Amino acid sequence: MKIVETGILSHGEPGTARAALTFPSVVALSSAALLATLRAGSTKDAADETVELHRSDDGGRTWRALRRFSFDETIAGARGTLKVCYLTELAPGHLIAAAMWVDRTSYPGQPLFNPTIRMQYHCRSRAVVRLTHTSHARSLVRP
Repeated sequence: MKIVETGILSHGEPGTARAALTFPSVVALSSAALLATLRAGSTKDAADETVELHRSDDGGRTWRALRRFSFDETIAGARGTLKVCYLTELAPGHLIAAAMWVDRTSYPGQPLFNPTIRMQYHCRSRAVVRLTHTSHARSLVRP
């Protein structure tokens, strides 16, 4: 793989429900547009987290937010949040999404991970997209 382009998908906003942006994912559409999802929340693991959808029409150089997804329903009586979402284009104009839902009722206030462990490279909250080019991902890069 070779990194052919980098860019900032979105910046975190300290003190808000968008302070910590994590888990970015990008899909190249047959139209040459790129769609990206990311997880936004006030902390890395927060009960206010949700998934956002963004779009780029210039190969990932610039992005615009399309919408924030919320999950207001319960599953088996439990309230939860969306943690991550992956998109796949089945055919032009037809997408399917796979999302991870986190149960926030069964273990209220309990973290999903050890919050004291931090990665060295995590210096501030932002979602970074790196577009790569391989024989299987040619659609990510347009001349």
